[in-house]
Amino acid sequence: PSMNLLGMMHADMPALNDKTKWLPNQLAARCLFEPVSAAFEAAAKQGHAIAQYNIGMIYSHGEGRDENFAQAAYWLEKAAEQGHAPAQYDLATLYYEGRGVGVDEAKAAHWLNKAADAGMPAAQLEFARMLAKGEGVAKDEKRAFHYIKKAALKGNVVAQNRLARFYFFGIVVDSDLVEGAKWHLLARAGGVADMGLDTLLAKMPADQRKKAESTAGEWASRATVGIQ
Repeated sequence: PSMNLLGMMHADMPALNDKTKWLPNQLAARCLFEPVSAAFEAAAKQGHAIAQYNIGMIYSHGEGRDENFAQAAYWLEKAAEQGHAPAQYDLATLYYEGRGVGVDEAKAAHWLNKAADAGMPAAQLEFARMLAKGEGVAKDEKRAFHYIKKAALKGNVVAQNRLARFYFFGIVVDSDLVEGAKWHLLARAGGVADMGLDTLLAKMPADQRKKAESTAGEWASRATVGIQ
């Protein structure tokens, strides 16, 4: 996720640890963000979760501060402990990849679970993947389905593709070709290609394909106006 507040304003800045030569405007940008970073860090030390998240991401990206994943993890964990879902998600990534902290799949799963329960679709998708594979948490395909569906209902197209597979192949739910085709069509419209599901869709009876297309269209229309 992009940083809150200031972070979204400088998301397109080049990384400050880039070894290429800095242009004057890039140097000016760093001069601008260093005092802002100091303000964030001061607020973070006062216990403000959003400031803790922002300074953590500043250390992670190396903008306004030298890149320091250990410091990033420190501040993200402070924010995560206060229930800040984006911090929980990004902290989980650091634990999963071992940046600034040791690789710890159990802690990655723990923080993803927190962010997923807070309603973050990206976290729901990633936690479902860990549940399905048994990474850092006991393998549980039923719980994986639960979180995949939550993310799919919020419009996450990758989750929609995975949900389609649950229904097509009857994984922890009764096989439902129409429901599977509906989610496949929605994911495909969102840019997620799946030739295997395309083949299954083509083999479905015409009436079932038509029903899937109709229900997918209805779902998309409701989602457009915020009704799911």
